[in-house]
Amino acid sequence: MPVVTKYRLNLLTSDNLRQQLKKVFNDKIIPLLEEYFFGDYGKIGLVLGKSFVKKSENELIFITGSSIFKKKIKENSIIQFELNQKPRCIIKRPNNELLVSTQKGGFILNSGLTCPSYLSPLKDKNISKFRIDRNANVWICTKDNGLYQLSSKNKLTHIKNLPSNVINDILFTSNGFVFLSTNKGVYVNQYSNLGKANKWTLVLEE
Repeated sequence: MPVVTKYRLNLLTSDNLRQQLKKVFNDKIIPLLEEYFFGDYGKIGLVLGKSFVKKSENELIFITGSSIFKKKIKENSIIQFELNQKPRCIIKRPNNELLVSTQKGGFILNSGLTCPSYLSPLKDKNISKFRIDRNANVWICTKDNGLYQLSSKNKLTHIKNLPSNVINDILFTSNGFVFLSTNKGVYVNQYSNLGKANKWTLVLEE
């Protein structure tokens, strides 16, 4: 990416790489993207990538290394949150909670990272992805413990009868199908059949 390459040499010679990276994004890259896209943060998010940035109503949230950075839109400041493990993804629930997945469980991002009681059963679980379906349920993919569903009322359910316990991702289609990416391949099912035995069909072998 040319924007990043432009500032790469300065970063490589810095004694404090993380602080310099934060400064470059705050002072150089984000203002440049804001100017280029005329303040359209949807397009800025497309450039940086879904796994790298999450846009809420008034802020951008970045993931890099073992840190999360929050930047208020139209403000020249970045807040940094240090984690003991690498964050995987961030999603925003309809109730405006920001959920963060990591190799050591799931957290809420407010003024800091906290683990609510309804996510405590997932402590030390390697969470690869969060997804939200049309019913506002959060689907939690793990690398060794299968799939969980978190309802809008924060009821956590462990989904049974999966083709694998290593779940990379889950996707929902508008016509009621569910695609499950696993270490054994990609499977398809109907939303209404989730949790039922022998309902997954292999469509793409690993």
